[in-house]
Amino acid sequence: MLFYVKIQLHMDKMGEMLAKSSRGEIPSPAKYSTIYCSNDKPGLGYAIFNVEDREQLDDILSKLKPYSEVYEVAHIITLEEFQAKMAG
Repeated sequence: MLFYVKIQLHMDKMGEMLAKSSRGEIPSPAKYSTIYCSNDKPGLGYAIFNVEDREQLDDILSKLKPYSEVYEVAHIITLEEFQAKMAG
């Protein structure tokens, strides 16, 4: 399932987050998503997560909570899925 997530990383905790992620203590968002970064606001990310279900997404985001703030989450579908839905 695809989910759009708008998330602000706490820049002062980036080092700790990257260290824990590299040791496998917390999930790496890059493993599950394509991330785009704001040009104007450091740490603001717009990500498309590809996960099994909402529960998996919530689990990942809960483990990242000490290092980030989630502003928006939306279940999304591809253009092809949308077109098939409209045609069906």
